[in-house]
Amino acid sequence: MAEITLLSGDVDMSGIVVPGYEPKEGERTSVRENFVGAGYFSTMGIPLLMGREINRQDGPSAAKVAVVNELFARKYFGAESPVGRQFSFQSSKKDQGAIEIVGLVKDGKHADLREDPEPFAYYSYVQHQSIIRMTFYARTSQDPTAIGGALREGVRRADPSLPVFDMKTLEQQIDEDVFAERLVALLSTFFGLLATLLAAIGLYGVMAYTVSRRTREIGLRMALGAARPEVLRMVMREVGLLALAGVALALPTAYVLSRLIQAQLYTVEQSGAAIFVGASLVIVLVAAVAGLIPAVRATRIDPMMALRNE
Repeated sequence: MAEITLLSGDVDMSGIVVPGYEPKEGERTSVRENFVGAGYFSTMGIPLLMGREINRQDGPSAAKVAVVNELFARKYFGAESPVGRQFSFQSSKKDQGAIEIVGLVKDGKHADLREDPEPFAYYSYVQHQSIIRMTFYARTSQDPTAIGGALREGVRRADPSLPVFDMKTLEQQIDEDVFAERLVALLSTFFGLLATLLAAIGLYGVMAYTVSRRTREIGLRMALGAARPEVLRMVMREVGLLALAGVALALPTAYVLSRLIQAQLYTVEQSGAAIFVGASLVIVLVAAVAGLIPAVRATRIDPMMALRNE
């Protein structure tokens, strides 16, 4: 169990005093914190690197303990082991007294998936003097959505008056955390496809208009012996030039926008060369398909009818 729900956006911090550590001028010696129960780290899959987890022996009357993350240990103890070291709270509103570090865990994300890891301390839940909320976590090898009823029944048997609400899987919690990013990605994909369709329609219209304006020229070329494949190549050459111009304009713009997207969306890295090459091929392919119909139509022009056209 834990006081603060993982990836819920909630943050709790406290100023601490670490014996032997001299803060720099203006430095805040505050750490993120959460109060957790026995078996929290093994249940959540957070690797224990040193020492032990918080367990059932860390009760209200036992010595106060904490488990810290790597950034906490590195900041306040350097390369030394944090296990066995002590610190205390700065605030007079907090319980006073030394807190012993009994374990070291790997850095991780807590409030949301976009945050950078910070120094973090986990305390024993039952040693908290002002319990406000409680979140229970259950780990199972079965379908997690199928054990909700059993969990509710277990709580009801323990205390019928205890409410159970907002039950969800960790995957659902992650989905809620990245909902905005996924919505932006979905909308970006939709508008990208719409833009591609409009570009294809526009290119088709331009090439159809160009062919109609050059009807006499094409008819004259064919009357003078130009073969249909030659006429096809001539029209598709213009399509290719338009496509290359589009690629030349699109690539720098896409590079700049990719840097902006990288800063806005979670785990979106700067696009590599393969992405730009693939996008360029898509542009060329769309242009070729859009220009093929006017090009084929140009090869079917009757030279005599074209020469009579004004």
